[in-house]
Amino acid sequence: MSGQLPELKGKRVATILTGGNIDSTALGRCIDRGLVYDDRLIRFKVIVSDRPGGISELAKLIADSGASIKDMFMERAWVRQDVFC
Repeated sequence: MSGQLPELKGKRVATILTGGNIDSTALGRCIDRGLVYDDRLIRFKVIVSDRPGGISELAKLIADSGASIKDMFMERAWVRQDVFC
């Protein structure tokens, strides 16, 4: 394939050869790492109001910015604010 793609000259290139039975979990991890490398996948922590619509407001802010949510994890036990006041 040498010389077939001049736009790749001088760049580090990897070719994946597979028989069609690639482990989908491993492929997903590879894709996620590539997205992180390209700054297209980020992780952040945020405290959201524990009332109806709190998560909805956060999701709307994210959607309005043109982004989407890939995964969400909530831990109410670790919130530092006094939720009983």
